[in-house]
Amino acid sequence: MEHWRSLWRAAPPQPRRPVPATDQPAAAVVIGRPPTDAAALRERPRLAAAIDAALGGGDVRQVLLAGPGGAGKSQLAAAAFHRARGRTKLWVPAASRPAVLAAYARAWRAIAAADGPDGGLQPVVEEVFGRAHRRPLRTRHQRAELRHRGGDERGAVADAATVLAEMRDVQGDDHPRTRELADLLARWTV
Repeated sequence: MEHWRSLWRAAPPQPRRPVPATDQPAAAVVIGRPPTDAAALRERPRLAAAIDAALGGGDVRQVLLAGPGGAGKSQLAAAAFHRARGRTKLWVPAASRPAVLAAYARAWRAIAAADGPDGGLQPVVEEVFGRAHRRPLRTRHQRAELRHRGGDERGAVADAATVLAEMRDVQGDDHPRTRELADLLARWTV
């Protein structure tokens, strides 16, 4: 063990590269804290560029890094987290199921707190969970109800019809929320 400690201590410090300039704004909501850089961090510029390109393309929302312990997966992910731009950045420690659930609970509270006049909660919810996830579908359902209560019946019906079609694709016709929205839409269009 002492041999490994001496190798670790002998590793030359790696210079920290600044985050490249971008025209995209920094994240409005940052949840979680990635680990600090390892003392013997091994730079992987090609792999880092591939991760950035995948996440920056718009089609990819998640990247899976797999490998044995100590290969540098967390360091690559942490570096990508710091370089990333966008409305929301979420770091979830996956040490245990309760840790993951607690991180997502914190994320939900932070996202709800970010709701405001600059575009509202929905884009952030969709960015974190995905547009077709049950949570964003539910919030879009609720938004349709609020529009209806506010007197925008045409907008409410259009929103509800769109959400209902997506709910049927994601949850199926027999899901209680799908049936609830179908019944509500039927009452609105009578």
